[in-house]
Amino acid sequence: MGYLDSDSITVDAILTKVGRKLLAQGAPLNPTQFALSDDGIDYNLFNVDHPSGSAQYGEAITELPQIEAVPDGTAMMRFKLLTLDPNTEFFPSIVPGGDFTNSVVKIPGLDNGDERTLLCKTQNYGEEQYLAHISDTTFLEIVGGTSYSPKWYTTHPGAAPQQEIAEPMTISFNGGSGLKFYAKSTGIEKNAHIQIEGMSTGQVADRVIKVAANR
Repeated sequence: MGYLDSDSITVDAILTKVGRKLLAQGAPLNPTQFALSDDGIDYNLFNVDHPSGSAQYGEAITELPQIEAVPDGTAMMRFKLLTLDPNTEFFPSIVPGGDFTNSVVKIPGLDNGDERTLLCKTQNYGEEQYLAHISDTTFLEIVGGTSYSPKWYTTHPGAAPQQEIAEPMTISFNGGSGLKFYAKSTGIEKNAHIQIEGMSTGQVADRVIKVAANR
C-alpha cells in the first residue's frame, strides 16, 4: 500500500498472491494489522535554512514522489517505522549468526555435514521472533521454524516443480533455535536471497545463499 499524492489522501493498495487466492475463493480478507515505512525518504533534504522558516524545513521531503505499491518485500517496506522507548540511545539492528555471519553463505554439497545454520539476535533490543523471506526454495531443504507462505506451485496446480519455477517461502523462527539449510540435488550453481526481518522491530538483514552444483 502506498500514498501516491502528498496533496490529497490517495492510497494505492494491491493484493499478494495469497490475498488474490482468498478473494477468488470468496474468503474475507479481514486485515487486522498494518505497517508504515519511510522507504524512499531522503532525510538529507531537511533544510533548517529554508527562507520561509521552520514550518517549511521538511517541504522538500513531503514533496518527494513515492513509488507505487509492489508485493515484493525485498523491494519496498524494508524500513518499517517503529515505536521505541524514549530513552533509547542506540537503534536496534539484526545480527545474523551461526554460519550466516558473512553476506554470502555457500553450501558445497549434499553431505549432512554441509548444512548451514542460521541463528539471529537483535542488537540494542530485547528478544524478538524473526521472519526469513527466501526468494527460492527449489534447491533448498529447510528445517525448523514455521512456514506460513504457501509454495508457488501449491497455489498454481498447473505449474509442475520440474519446470524450475521459483518457490519463495516465508518462515517464522526463534533466533536462538534458528533454521538449518540443506542442499537439494542440482546440476548447476543456484542462488537465493534471504531477507531476515525482526517481527517486533521491523529491522532487516540480507544474505545470499549459494548451492554448488552437486550432481
